[in-house]
Amino acid sequence: MIEQIVEMLQGCQLPSEAIGQAVFYLIAGLAVAGALLAVSLKNIFHSALGLAAALVSVAGVYLYLEAEFLAAIQVLVYVGAVVTLMVFAIMLTTDIGRSRESQWNGQPLPAALAAIVAGVLVIGATLQVARPMQAAVARGLGETAAIGRLMLGPYAIPFEALSVVLLVALVGAVVIGAPRNPRSSVKR
Repeated sequence: MIEQIVEMLQGCQLPSEAIGQAVFYLIAGLAVAGALLAVSLKNIFHSALGLAAALVSVAGVYLYLEAEFLAAIQVLVYVGAVVTLMVFAIMLTTDIGRSRESQWNGQPLPAALAAIVAGVLVIGATLQVARPMQAAVARGLGETAAIGRLMLGPYAIPFEALSVVLLVALVGAVVIGAPRNPRSSVKR
């Protein structure tokens, strides 16, 4: 189906680079929309679904960049495991969606300033990294074998540390979701 859409768009006499940019901006727009939904919705379950949409869109960006392995890992680890864990934690935690606390902290100016600074930092980092990344992809560093060598070589310790962080997050979710029974064996 995607090939048919690409063929149809190529029939419009657009250069292939323009079509590629349009596809990239569409996928990136979906990622940004999912992220905005994740942070702006009041229902925490719907926010988790927005996060899932953003993470699937990031996998789409990886596919666009021809990094199929990273796209598969993105879907398996983040969407398949982390978001599922979040959804189960939300569902098992009693009354988390019924909170009556205000979502407004009354500080729009600092929030806008922080968003502008974060945007400038992201744009600056993107401009600094864009050219070296293109050279790395040209050298074949995005291939599955090269990623495996890096994960089992110099990045083995950070990779294992990430698994410990995820385990701590799982235990934290269980502790937070545990019933507040004074006779419970879980100490707070």
